[in-house]
Amino acid sequence: MRTAAEIERGLSQFTGTAEYRKFPGQPLLSTDGAAWLTESAECYWLALLIAYSPHLGEQAAPFQVWTADPQPDGTVAVEMREDTGEPAIYSRRVRVHKAPPCPLRMWAIYDGGAGCHVLMVPSEY
Repeated sequence: MRTAAEIERGLSQFTGTAEYRKFPGQPLLSTDGAAWLTESAECYWLALLIAYSPHLGEQAAPFQVWTADPQPDGTVAVEMREDTGEPAIYSRRVRVHKAPPCPLRMWAIYDGGAGCHVLMVPSEY
């Protein structure tokens, strides 16, 4: 797992994507930045939690802010909002083997052309 500083520096390189990755059987694509973040922060569990959440698809909020904030007790607070500053629609404490070294943020944005949400890091928007 990379350090918080390495993750912050690494995220700045993503301003778009060259390749979309499909979550099998789920209405979700992932960008290069989201794939890099899940690998670098070892948070595949977060991508899977988002992919299998009931908050995706055509009838779901078109813009979603997903956050994962490590807590002192070893859990990670995961929340989804329709936008920054809005109340959480989804909130859950998750116990994971390795908590990320820093708070993480990804966006899931509905793409009508693709017919699904696209998971990305904010700099790719």
